[in-house]
Amino acid sequence: MPGKPEVVTTRPLVRGSVLPRREPRRPLLARLARRPQPAPAGAPRLLVLVPAHDAAGTLARTLTSLRAQTRPADRVVVLADACTDDTEQVARRFPGTTVLRTVENTDGRTGALAQGWRRFQGGADLVAVVDADTVLAPDCLEQLERELDAGGRHGGVLVRFGVDQQLGSTPLARVLLHRDPAEHTAWAMDALQGGRSEHARGGHVVLAGAQALRDVAAARGTAAPWYAAAPDPDQQLLRDLRRAGHVAGTSTAARVHAGPVLTVAALARRRARPQRFGARLAGAVALRVALLAALVATLAGALPVWPWAVAAGLAVVAGAVRALRRPHRSPADVVAGALLVPGEVDLWLRVGCAARARSAA
Repeated sequence: MPGKPEVVTTRPLVRGSVLPRREPRRPLLARLARRPQPAPAGAPRLLVLVPAHDAAGTLARTLTSLRAQTRPADRVVVLADACTDDTEQVARRFPGTTVLRTVENTDGRTGALAQGWRRFQGGADLVAVVDADTVLAPDCLEQLERELDAGGRHGGVLVRFGVDQQLGSTPLARVLLHRDPAEHTAWAMDALQGGRSEHARGGHVVLAGAQALRDVAAARGTAAPWYAAAPDPDQQLLRDLRRAGHVAGTSTAARVHAGPVLTVAALARRRARPQRFGARLAGAVALRVALLAALVATLAGALPVWPWAVAAGLAVVAGAVRALRRPHRSPADVVAGALLVPGEVDLWLRVGCAARARSAA
């Protein structure tokens, strides 16, 4: 699109692991020399808030990646929000990690962040929010801090994220795993066509200046800068930071892997955004109903068969084109896009999840 900077993605964004490969065990002195060092004296104090709800299966990888950062945090706080599993026990296995159990929180992730902010923001210069199913590249926080400084006044920076596509161990898991890149591609294309400045979906890792967050809370008249009623609280935070006169945007260098969806139950639990996809899904369902009616008429002899061949050919071409526009596509992605069945299964999964999200709202 004219006037829009090119969206550049890198191979480590979606393939393999963002963590370094495990190397042969080195002598003790060599391992000590390679260990991330504390931030130098006078460096901004960095607070990391990790909201976690029943995240026992993923939290250890997140905290391990935080401990491996080239720019270590001064304090890491896990916000255990209404957990019914071993999330707290997993967090306490990591020395230096603080665990805060939320109290009477009814606002989910944003409510947990608000409680952590009120308790620990004093004395912090920078605040990072890291979701409990996210694995950070070793230089992620360092890159974010560098971009934040380059922006002038401390505002906020979001991370572009990908999904480790090597995690799917069953056919269904691999199908669901490929949903995320396809959905992110569609979202990015809609954003570019709509002239929006945020090219990539963010929210799994955000770094912001603590004073900028205080300015946002003061301007809104609330105790915390996160707005629970916003459809996308992290994008809303960027907009609020800009209104408060701070620089905010999406990182061009920092990378993370977000937690993948590997089961239908996990897909149903993922927070849907019905206001973004509602009209599109409703149109898709209406089209399927019309096609079903036409099929009944064709079987009854009222309509010829040739329009079905034309419609199927157009669907194959459209699916293949969508797959070809996806970054880092594989031959399997193109084949799945050209076939009708995978696309239909994906559509009805989205319809079911969106309907469930609306009924629960």
